Amino acid sequence: AVAAGAALLTGSAGLRFGVFHAGVASAEDPKYTVVPQRERLQAGTD
Repeated sequence: AVAAGAALLTGSAGLRFGVFHAGVASAEDPKYTVVPQRERLQAGTD
């Protein structure tokens, strides 16, 4: 039970830090977020 709990804790921490790292990368270069959103917005209004 202890090993399973440790495995779940490790997996959860890895996921949390992975999402955090992805957010930092997106904030450093937002073109992969902003450009597609603007393209979808323009496609919907034309």
